[in-house]
Amino acid sequence: MLTDLNIRRRVSDAFRNCPRLTSRGRRLLLGAIVVLVAGLLVGNVVLVQLSTFFLFLIPLAVLASHMNLRGVTYDHALPEAAYRNEAFTVELRLCNAKPGLGAFDIQVMDEVVSRHQTEPTVLSVGPSDERSRIVVTRIRQRGVYEDFGYSLSSQFPLGLVENHMTGRLTDRLIVGPWSRQAPDIMPLLEAGVGHGGLRNRVSSDFIGEFVAMREYRTGDHPRRISWPFSVRFQKLIVKETEQPCPRNVSVLFHSYAPAGVVLSRRSFENSLELLVGLFEHLRESFIPVDFAASFNRWQRIGIDGGPAARHEFELVMATARMGVTRTIDPLVRVMQSEKRSSLVQLVVSNCPCRFWTALLPRTHIPVFCMDNTGEVTAVFREAGTVV
Repeated sequence: MLTDLNIRRRVSDAFRNCPRLTSRGRRLLLGAIVVLVAGLLVGNVVLVQLSTFFLFLIPLAVLASHMNLRGVTYDHALPEAAYRNEAFTVELRLCNAKPGLGAFDIQVMDEVVSRHQTEPTVLSVGPSDERSRIVVTRIRQRGVYEDFGYSLSSQFPLGLVENHMTGRLTDRLIVGPWSRQAPDIMPLLEAGVGHGGLRNRVSSDFIGEFVAMREYRTGDHPRRISWPFSVRFQKLIVKETEQPCPRNVSVLFHSYAPAGVVLSRRSFENSLELLVGLFEHLRESFIPVDFAASFNRWQRIGIDGGPAARHEFELVMATARMGVTRTIDPLVRVMQSEKRSSLVQLVVSNCPCRFWTALLPRTHIPVFCMDNTGEVTAVFREAGTVV
């Protein structure tokens, strides 16, 4: 039974992909038949010969159409990951294995491109050659996209016959949240996320021991400029400091909503964008960071643990689904289970901080809190105060 079904499916696919006359080809065939009949009725040799030529031309066009797509294969090159609704490039590759015949006017429709573009890409390939084209596209919704379908079609020659070929590519594209930078992330780092200790409030100065004074170089932060020395020497002078080694940062995300508070899907998406921007900044600052959230069952991911860990993080962020909880107990248990002493915990939520900071447990490590506003609040539960 299964064998018969497979045979019928293959026959159906073969019939569907065989060359077919276009509307132009059908009109030419009908016109050639009419002219042939008229020529036979009136005994006009010219009409008979002319109609015979066109009737002979149509099967030649069908054969040429079949040979045009024969030996042609398609592939594309995608990035491993992309941001939601942000442009990325796709390389469309067409290969012609025929040694003596080219492939002409082939329209390529790729599912990953057609999500954003409706017009097909037209390529022609020489004998035993390969052609490629870079196109720009975007995907509006985050998620994991795989098993992309494609179709190749051509109306060569003369637009009389259309040949069609379909297939699927078994690759995968991870589309994650867009990256949004938290405005308070730099003051958070300057406040002492390092072995040098944690100050009780955000400082406008850079942490680190003073080393020397030197002339300003491109890329130096304006806060390093020493204005008294700059006025004295009539050029910009900056203070050079030795930065302490950063301590680990553990980022915890939750969607706790007390009674009467409604968390929207948009707030959750905003939080994911904030998390992506946060991790990118911490990684660029060479600060070790790991991550756990309610939507991944509090499984800890080391973001700086190499390509595999980064891939796991991208996959988690692309597939995250909001699950609102009416209790903060799971977060409390995760925070209390932390045994590392050289650590800073950063608790992020799509619920405003004022609804949950007072519910956090007493811990032996510093705790920062952040909501969708991007503002950072330092919570010192040992002293029972919030700065």
